Formats: sequence, C-alpha cells, structure tokens
Amino acid sequence: MTIADPPPPGTKFEIPPWPHEEEKEIEPEVPNLSMEELLMPQAEFDIKEVGISSLAYIGDSVFELFVRTKNIWPHRRTSIIQETVVATVRARHQAKLLARLLQKFPISNEEDVLIKRGIRNQSVKGNKRKTVDYSNATGLETLIGYLYLTDKERCSEVMNWLYANLETDLEEYQPPEVLRRGSYPTKINFKKKPLR
Repeated sequence: MTIADPPPPGTKFEIPPWPHEEEKEIEPEVPNLSMEELLMPQAEFDIKEVGISSLAYIGDSVFELFVRTKNIWPHRRTSIIQETVVATVRARHQAKLLARLLQKFPISNEEDVLIKRGIRNQSVKGNKRKTVDYSNATGLETLIGYLYLTDKERCSEVMNWLYANLETDLEEYQPPEVLRRGSYPTKINFKKKPLR
C-alpha cells in the first residue's frame, strides 16, 4: 500500500491524544485562611517598606467598607445609602473628622508623624480648598491603613471613635428626602417657555 492508496474498508485508526489531553488538570490548592488572614498582605510583608500612598489606599478601602456596612441597616433605598456613604467618605468630611480626631482623641507621636506624612504626600491639582481637604483626608486614611495592617486593637479604638463621631458631623451632608411611592404630585404642569 502506498501513501496515495486509500485504506481498506473497516480499518480503524488510532489517533494519538493531543498533549494537553494526556496531562491531568492540576487543581490549585485551596488555602484554609480566615477572613482576617485573607484581607491582610502576605505574611512576609514589611510595613516599613509600604509607601504612604499604599497605606492611604488601604485606609480608604477600610474606611469605605466600614461606612458602607454601618449604613445598610435599617433598610433604605440603595440610592439613599449611596448618598449617605458618599457624603461620609468625601474628602471634606474626612478632613473634618481628622480635625476633630486631632483635637479630642489621644494620638501617639508615631501616629501624628504618619498623619503628617499622609497630608504632605497628597498632590491634588485644583483649587486650594479642595487640595487641603484631600490632603487632610489622605492623612486620616494613612493612619487607618497603617493601624489596620499593624495594630488591630488600636485600629478598633480609632474606628470606634470615628463611628461615634460620624453622625454628629454628618448633619451638614444629609441627603435630600426622596419621594416615596404615592407621594408624587398627581398632576405635573409642563409649561413651555416663550420663544424669544
């Protein structure tokens, strides 16, 4: 039989398996870590090598998750929850919280240095008032991020103090009342403006 000749009828061909079919799929090993361990950096990280921007980034995440979880009960519309959360995590509000924290909460020298480094680290372009607010908010976020990664007990103390002071400082930023079903006007008058 030559290459050009067809095989006899009924001939079975064995097709070699593709290389990837021979290999068994390797399942990744699933770790058995607690939620706290999952939310921390790798075990061998050195806090001295973590930059101020990274500490502020973690602090921002911790603070926002904290505010979100505190606002999901009692049940409200998601839009109301979102407005409240945005009003709380905005830079101006965080700057006010930091000012109150520095006046009324005992801060260690190390924490004071971290806050100042966070304030100096921020570089936001825009009007001067916003820049100051963002810088101060970064100082607060830096403190929260550092304490979250290094000292859970102290972080808990600071977060409890912030929790107690969130509502008193929020009065200025309360979202507007949203009309509930049935409270809409029954007749809407659309008046056309005269053309000039």
